[in-house]
Amino acid sequence: MSEIDDIEIRRKKILDSVEDYYPKIPASANIQKVGLEAQRRQMIFEAFEFFDTDHNGTLEPSEIKFAMLILGYPTKIDEINKLVEKYGEDGSVDFEHFTDFVLAKMALVQANEEALSSFRLIDDEHKGYVDHAALIKAAELVSEGEPVDSKHYEAIIKAADKDKDGKLNFAEFKKAFLKTL
Repeated sequence: MSEIDDIEIRRKKILDSVEDYYPKIPASANIQKVGLEAQRRQMIFEAFEFFDTDHNGTLEPSEIKFAMLILGYPTKIDEINKLVEKYGEDGSVDFEHFTDFVLAKMALVQANEEALSSFRLIDDEHKGYVDHAALIKAAELVSEGEPVDSKHYEAIIKAADKDKDGKLNFAEFKKAFLKTL
């Protein structure tokens, strides 16, 4: 039997009897759900289980840092230390708090990707900024013939335009976009 087969058998055994193997995993982990949320939780669980080498149900900051890197969410040690200070016991974090931390990172990355995608859709001429005319054009496309209030979009530009140049660069747009979520 290859090492990969052994790992796969072990993984299936663990997932089939999570509570027997890993009693500290809270019911809120709910690995048995279906869909994207279940896939994310299972991926997080597998990373947690892999890096919890002593199987005590917790991860230390260095383990969290490496797990986050492997999951595709590189995280500064200062942020990890704040997590451990806030939720940790004995300098480590349990599965529930680790899961919340990873899901928050995933949500932030997704929100940033949505902001970039929206910016690119509105900046269809690839100018590198969104001005009043671009906002009006985008609003007209989605309004399905309803009248568009130009003053409303002027106010949006004015409120988000930190450098007062009459247009929104991506950083300004993203900051305003994330406030709406």
